Amino acid sequence: MIYAVRHGRKTGIFHTWVDCETQVKNFPSAKFKKFKTIKEAHNYLGENLDSTPDQKADDKTTSSLEQSRLQHMKSPVESTKITDFFKSVASIKPEVPVGQQIEVTAGLKEGDQEMITVYTDGSCLGNGRSRAKAGIGVFFGFDDSRNVSEPFRDNPTNQRAELAALIKALEIVGGTERVTIYTDSRYSIDCVLKFSRGWIRNGWKTAKGEPVKNQDLLRTLLDLMRPGVSLIHIRAHTGRTDQHSIGNSQADRLAVEGSNFF
Repeated sequence: MIYAVRHGRKTGIFHTWVDCETQVKNFPSAKFKKFKTIKEAHNYLGENLDSTPDQKADDKTTSSLEQSRLQHMKSPVESTKITDFFKSVASIKPEVPVGQQIEVTAGLKEGDQEMITVYTDGSCLGNGRSRAKAGIGVFFGFDDSRNVSEPFRDNPTNQRAELAALIKALEIVGGTERVTIYTDSRYSIDCVLKFSRGWIRNGWKTAKGEPVKNQDLLRTLLDLMRPGVSLIHIRAHTGRTDQHSIGNSQADRLAVEGSNFF
């Protein structure tokens, strides 16, 4: 994907979101969009590439190289798209309106769409032991007053801390904003998007007739899910410097610090 900045600290074309975000974040009335080709980006900036055959060739070559580069770049965000939670439970909870599947955006205003981006993580030192210490981390951005780092004391385990971090993020955002939450907890996402439908039907019992674990937190989380909320799984501890790797790393740091406050 290619980003074009029309109004920001620097204007022009950028090939990564991190570079683009540097120019537009907290910049008054920033204007920018993302495109699939160099030509579209130049047109957005008012730079017509159709004036000469050479420019057309350059654009085609650049676009081809860019597509090749992107195809070989392994993103920390898994390729599978987010499943719309509300579609999976609409038949069980008809009072909940069917939500829209929201395309992942970068957390700032892009065109007419605005979405909050947040990263969550849970930590549990001594997970599975009687003296385990857990914490949650919620990262909205650097120096963001909404960031959270606090201990989690309610029967602390790593899975419960992950769920609690998601709950905290949704409580902070409230019920009106569009939000995409990135988490490295496959367990949490699978509970919400894959298994909750069957659990609700079975009275919160598993297929073996056993009570669903962590259902106290899961019930709370499901109550907070609504149209406008997306959960997306990302890889943990990649050591990279892209937006999602940094966001996950910061959420992990906050969660570990929360564990130490236990």
